This record gives sequence, structure tokens and C-alpha cells, in this order.
Amino acid sequence: MRGKFLFDASAIYPLIKFVDKVDLKNIYILHLTLYEVGNAIWKDAFLHGRIKNAKEVALLFQQLMGEFNIIDDPPLDEVIGIAISKGITYYDASYVYVSAKEKLILVSNDKELISKGNTISFNEFMEKYLA
Repeated sequence: MRGKFLFDASAIYPLIKFVDKVDLKNIYILHLTLYEVGNAIWKDAFLHGRIKNAKEVALLFQQLMGEFNIIDDPPLDEVIGIAISKGITYYDASYVYVSAKEKLILVSNDKELISKGNTISFNEFMEKYLA
């Protein structure tokens, strides 16, 4: 695996199936990502009924994300400037800011983020960097 990568929550969810193929030292996340993954688990469990044991799934993701490099929160003023100029959410702008500042490849399955930022999809990550 060549490069260092910033994963958003939408890309971490599918990563769990391929964790044995990835060098976890090259994966970065934001503190925000922990909350976004927790919210995704809650939605799948509570709203959609797709997860029977949400606590077990949450522990699995907590263990996985504990292996990643966690980046400190970016400056509010810089991120809000990106959010407004690109017309994206503050959350997405956080990833865009950090990936640019830290020279990381941003990995996301968010179609809007892919179209507006310097971002690759999870499938592209798999094809280019894990082939």
C-alpha cells in the first residue's frame, strides 16, 4: 500500500471487511470520524434494524479505529472558509482541510465530497492501492 490516507466514516464502514489487507499505520482519521461511525451504527441498529447487537459492532469499530492515526481537530475558521467556498458541510470541509494540510489522500464514499474535493472512492482506493 503506497501513500497515506485520511478516511471518512463512509469509507471506514466497508474497510472492516479488508482490514487484513491494509497497513493500518497509513490510515488516518479525525476525532469527528469516531462520532460519525457511532451515528452510522446507531442508524443501522435503531432506525433500520440491520444490526442486532449494536454494542458488539461498536466495540469492533472502536478496536479497529484505535489502530489508526487520529488527527487533532482542525481550526474552525479555516474549515468554515472551505465549507462556504465549496458549498459543502462543515464535516466534509474538515476532511478536505486536513487531507490538504497533512498531504493525505482523502477516501470517501460520499458522492458530493468526491465531486467537490480531491477525494477518491473506497473502490478506487481498493483498486489503486491494494492491487
